[in-house]
Amino acid sequence: VQTCALPISYLNAQWAYTTFTNLVILDAEERILFSYGSEADALREHAVAGGDWLYVSRYQQLYRVYRVPLWLGEAGQGKLVVFKALSNSLLRQLAIPQTTLQLHYAGQIVASSHDSTESESAGRPRALRVEQPWTPQPLGEGPQPILIVFRDISDFLPFTSFVLLPVASSLLIFITLF
Repeated sequence: VQTCALPISYLNAQWAYTTFTNLVILDAEERILFSYGSEADALREHAVAGGDWLYVSRYQQLYRVYRVPLWLGEAGQGKLVVFKALSNSLLRQLAIPQTTLQLHYAGQIVASSHDSTESESAGRPRALRVEQPWTPQPLGEGPQPILIVFRDISDFLPFTSFVLLPVASSLLIFITLF
């Protein structure tokens, strides 16, 4: 327990600046040596299993799982497994004004930048809907997250309003000159 006090103190001090709030360290035989984070106890069992994506129904949370080699000194090479939560707050940070972001995984909405549902966003008369995979290439087997972007385009000028003024002005100048 005393050997874990130093890394826990360091990670607690860095909490506000960390991208990965949950991590697990595995030894060469994939036994858990250390875990850290608010959901680490629930994620420990998933650290040993493979997969690039993890949906934990207990937290209704989707995680991107990164595994990297980690040198453990005399114990040899282990693995550092970190979990990046793809959450509502992340989508809120990524969203621009008049845009709603939704993350879909395995046919369900797992995160959204706003509290509106898909049917409300799709029901807007002037909304553009774009679907894009979260990653450029599929990672691992199974379902892949899809980002759906709804952009309110009601503030755009209609084509007739945009073109009518320059054409009318040009016509007026042409008539005035000749």
